[in-house]
Amino acid sequence: MARRGREAPTVAENDPLTGLATLRSLRRGVERALALHKRYGHPFGLLVLDVEGLRQINDSQGAQAGDRVLVQVALAARRTIRSVDLPARIAGDEFCILVPDATAESARTLGERLAEAVRHETSTPDGPGIRVAVGVVACPEHGDEVGALLDGADGAMYRAKSGGEAVAVGAPAEPEITVKRRT
Repeated sequence: MARRGREAPTVAENDPLTGLATLRSLRRGVERALALHKRYGHPFGLLVLDVEGLRQINDSQGAQAGDRVLVQVALAARRTIRSVDLPARIAGDEFCILVPDATAESARTLGERLAEAVRHETSTPDGPGIRVAVGVVACPEHGDEVGALLDGADGAMYRAKSGGEAVAVGAPAEPEITVKRRT
């Protein structure tokens, strides 16, 4: 019983298939990064990756083949990022990486390297590697709230996917407008 209690946090914190962080862990990491940004001005980037064609792989080759692809993508990400970056599997075929001390430009460069690494490491003699679409945002350029940043990265990923690009950067955050009332 004591052993089970010690394993429970690991399951909640890490995806059982890939060993990467979960969305819950990622959100906590982004909250810490936001606190560092607000206190010290440290920027950070968020990248959302979507594995293209995973449904077709699952349908034609089975779920085990799809799981192998997800593990390969996770390994490619781990080999490409720094030890301070936080990779997470946030949905069935989506990953997210928190990149501390990164600007939008450096996060975009990392996104391009990730897309190439995944394509290279998943290629087989039978065909080209798996493609990923990557959406990139950075704090403070694209916002300073967890939800807005994750949504912005997700939206940028969908733009990359629909535009046939490997990487797309989110739109800059809209400045807040305050309205003063006349008295």
